Parts: sequence; C-alpha cells; structure tokens
Amino acid sequence: MWSRHGQKIFWILLFLEASIIVINGAITPVSLGDESHHFRFAQNIYNTGKRVPFDPLYESGNPPGFFNNDPPLWHFGLAFLWKITGGVYQTSAQIYHILFFILLVWIAFILAKEVTGNQEAGWFSAFIIATIPTMVSFSTLLYVDVPLTTFSILCLYFIVKKRYIEAGVASALMYFTKLNSVFFFPGFLFLIFWNEKKNFLKIVKNMTFFILPVLVICIPDFFWRNKNIPAQFNIIGKGTIFERFFERISEGMWLRISERISEPVSKQMLEQISKQIPEQISRLQVTSPAKDIIVKEYSSSNLTNPIDLIKYLGLVFLFLLLFHIFRFRRWERKDLSLWVPVISYLILFLIFFGVRSDLRYLVPILPFLAVLITPSFLSLRRSWRWVLIGVCILQFASTSFYVHQKRQLSPGIKEAFEYIRNNVPKDALILYPEENLLIYAQRRVIWSAVKVARSGPVYSLRTIFWGHTEEMNHALRINKIDHILIKKSRIYDDRGGVHFGGYPQSFVEKLPHLDGWVKIFENPGVELWKNTLAVD
Repeated sequence: MWSRHGQKIFWILLFLEASIIVINGAITPVSLGDESHHFRFAQNIYNTGKRVPFDPLYESGNPPGFFNNDPPLWHFGLAFLWKITGGVYQTSAQIYHILFFILLVWIAFILAKEVTGNQEAGWFSAFIIATIPTMVSFSTLLYVDVPLTTFSILCLYFIVKKRYIEAGVASALMYFTKLNSVFFFPGFLFLIFWNEKKNFLKIVKNMTFFILPVLVICIPDFFWRNKNIPAQFNIIGKGTIFERFFERISEGMWLRISERISEPVSKQMLEQISKQIPEQISRLQVTSPAKDIIVKEYSSSNLTNPIDLIKYLGLVFLFLLLFHIFRFRRWERKDLSLWVPVISYLILFLIFFGVRSDLRYLVPILPFLAVLITPSFLSLRRSWRWVLIGVCILQFASTSFYVHQKRQLSPGIKEAFEYIRNNVPKDALILYPEENLLIYAQRRVIWSAVKVARSGPVYSLRTIFWGHTEEMNHALRINKIDHILIKKSRIYDDRGGVHFGGYPQSFVEKLPHLDGWVKIFENPGVELWKNTLAVD
C-alpha cells in the first residue's frame, strides 16, 4: 500500500501531527488534571535545583503541605531544559513532551517490524498508535503516561533483541517515570526466562543483567524516600504498597479481586464483606449523618463504560482488537512477547485498581496491543484499510479540537484567579478541586486531603459535604479551610449519586447557612466564599 513512498509519507504525517500537537499545547494553558501538578513539580526542581519532597501550597490539611511521591525523571528533564533555555516556558515544555511521543511511535514501528518481520506492519502499527485519542490528548496534556509508555515498549524491544542490560535500564526509567510501571515487571522477567529456558546458567546470567541495573538505579530512590518523606506518606516505604500487596495474598487475594471486579448490589452484601475486610468498608462508610451514603469512586473515565472506551481508545483500535480476538486465529509463538507483559500488567492492574478504574491507567499497554493486532489490519481488503486510515485521521482531528476546547480557562476562572492573587492572603487555604489554582493564583489549595483527626472522629471531605451542619462547621474549621472557590460547571445533583468529582448541590445550598461563611466574589462562572470567623 505504501511500498514505494511509505517511509516518506509516514515521517511527513508524524511531523505534521507532532507540530499540531505542540502548537495546540502551546496556545492553550496548562490546566487539566495532573498536568498542573507535574508542571509545578518541574518548576520546584527548576527553582531549587534539587528534587523537592514537600510542596507547601496544595493537598494540604493540617499542617498544610504535600509530600511528593512522584518519580521525578520527566520533571528533572524538563527542569534541565528550562535551565538551558533560560526560563520556565510552556512552549519548551510542550516540545519536550512531544519528544516522548515521537520516540514512542518510532519504537513501536521498529518493534512491530521486528516481531512480524514485515515493514508495512511497522508503519501501520505506528500510525494506529499515533492516532489513538488517548495518545493524542495525553501528548498534548503534560501527563507522564506517554513517557511511561515509551520506556515500557523500549524495555520490551530490548528484551526481544536479548539486550538485557539495556532492558534493565529502560525498566528502571519506567519506574522513575510512573509507579504503575511495576505491573510490567513480572511479565518481563517471564519473557527473559522463556527466551533462555533451555539453559539454566543463561537464565541466571540474563536475569542478573536485567535486574542489576534496576537495583542500582532504583535503590537510591528508596533511601531518598525514607530520608525525606515521613513513613505515613511514603507509598513505597515500609508498611505501604509492597507490604499491602503481601497482606492481600495472606488475607485472600482472590476474594479481593472478585470484590474489585464485581459490582456491590446491596447494602447487606457490603455488610457481609465488611466482616472479612473491615478496612475496605471503612473507606465507604462514615459516621452519622452520612453513614448510609456510599460514595462511588470518581474518575474522568470508567473501564466498564462503552462510551468512555470509544472516547479514549477510538473506534479503529477497538474494532481491530475485537476483530483480532474473534478471528479465533491460532496464537503464534512470536505473539508471546506481546501478550505476556499485557497480561502481567492487567492482572496487577485489576488487583490494585479494579475493573471500574480510570482508563488512563491502561495507556501503557496500548502500543503492545496495537503491534499485536496490526496483522489483522493487514488482512483486510485495501478499501477497508483506507476507510480505517480515514477514521484515524478524523479521530486525531476531533481529539485535538476537543483538547483545545477543554484546556481553555474560561474568562470567569481567569477573573477569579486574578481576584484571589490581589485580595486573598497568601496563607489562605482554599477548597477547590483543580490544581491549576496553584499555577495561576499561587495560593494553597486542598481537596481530597481533607482529613484531620484530633482525639476524635475523622472529619473528611465527606463530612464537609454531607454531615450535619455542626459537623460541617467543625470539619471546615479543624482543617483550617478559610476560602471555598466554587466552579459552577462542577456543581452536580447529588440526589441520584455522590462522588468527590465536584461540589454536591446540597452542599452549595447549605453553604450560606454555615457559621461565618460569606460570598466575597461572584461572576457567571465561579463563586468565592470566605470564612469570617477564626479557624481552630
């Protein structure tokens, strides 16, 4: 199909796509989700010249502040680029970020060519990956999921080529980019074992070659965390993620997995489960008056929602994946190198996050699956291939437009941020669900970290939203929240269901009747409330 000019066409399309993504990112402000957090973390490294464990401005509580558990590789790279270019610029951040996307597409091409022995498969694998909506949007937004995916597929490529030292380095870079990368690790170890299964000494040698760079690079991070992050906030340290993993095995892992996968159907079922796993239910139930409220986990997407699957993964990828699976084709041995890390990732993903988790956590396996399903794409008639290519181009265009629109800061929000900078004290603590306030208003913000216990019950965000009036008043005071910024577009009707993804309508209606709270600013987009009484 692209036999004569395929390489030129591909690189021209990739250059155009990368240019559009960079321009789109540069002309819209950093504002959505975790990108504000990552941008600020890089700013802190740039300003201090070192990895900063503590940020005093957000996700605070009492005392205010946030201990940063994020792996710092992406942020150090951006801070270094800013040092070279002479300042903190969003455009340079977008150019830096797109380099990971380009590297990802290129590695996907050479991996597909290596696994299938077909150059055309390489081109189309890369093209499919480059137009998956999630890849397009996360390459515009400053999400580290794309760099993580890049290092993940790079690690697999080195394993396929039996270059295990390089694979170990790539695996360590995965860890230093995002922690869910460890879900690949068992699969990669199995592939190394499978590659050398006929020779025990080779297994030991190559396992050592792979694991040693990982330990050399990652162990200093463990020491840094133990030194700089208190144990209760260190998600890698003793008593946290690794210890909980083994607790799950000892307490009945498969029961927990089934609970994650199945949907609770009644309060009676929850009560029965709570007899065996009280700590899980304690996160769902609270003291009066909200004890009967089950707060569903809020995420921007849901793995079980067909609309979200289409929106995040795109029609072409889903069609080819289903087509590949239901062709009932016999697995070829070469497919093992792709299926094993995917299955490893999915098993650990289900254990830790559950089937109703955010789709973004599946981004790292998308290139593996894209390479796997490309032979099915090539089996289609030429006319169908052209149709799918056209749909891919439409997906890219529509996703770029969608991100352009969603990433904008409305005039009302800009006006509110300007008002806060000029009129709100620098030590104020503002209840607000978006971290962009950190960048544009430079004030302390709190949301999910609302949880303080002083010789009594825990007063969390749940209590603030659905507690008795006196409990709400006390929870706001004890958390030292003195301002509430309400983005009107994030107010939702909580009569049909409750979550922490925005402001419940019932809370907004109660706010004027709480002790000392007065509205000090309003425009069509936002309201800013201030507590006129002294906090505890």
